[in-house]
Amino acid sequence: KNIMMTGPAGCGKTMAAKAAANSIEGYSMEIFNLGSTQDPRATLIGNTQFDPKKGTVFSPSPFVKAIQTPNTVVVLDELTRAHPDEYTSTRQLDRAIVDRFTIIEMDTLTSEEETSLLMMMYPSVDEVVLTNVAKITSMTRGDVKKETPTLSNSLSTRTAVEIGSLLY
Repeated sequence: KNIMMTGPAGCGKTMAAKAAANSIEGYSMEIFNLGSTQDPRATLIGNTQFDPKKGTVFSPSPFVKAIQTPNTVVVLDELTRAHPDEYTSTRQLDRAIVDRFTIIEMDTLTSEEETSLLMMMYPSVDEVVLTNVAKITSMTRGDVKKETPTLSNSLSTRTAVEIGSLLY
């Protein structure tokens, strides 16, 4: 089944995909960050090389190997940032691509949800400290949505998790 998670940057889409894939017993997971792909054909298909002893040899990409491996969850991260040779390379995906996915829309976490996530990930860190991290990230998100914000950028769940990691 093809699932596409959409939502603001840093809201936890990749983390949710990893958690979902890891929760399926007997399955492995392969992640391909299409936003960092420089050579899309080599990344998605593979390379052809000449070997003096064997002649022309095709080496399939890790992506090809992953989609051919049973019980493998393949995560295509940053699909909308793919190289221009892959799909459309725009923020708006082609309708034919979107039509092949079940869409799950995600939003940023509330302060309470973010606190719960941080406490689950870093149980040895003081709960009050993690609660404050979640409150601060939530406050920044609220500020940038104001008519006259005092901040130009908000802190994401990704940032909150990174701060939790540093505190841990």
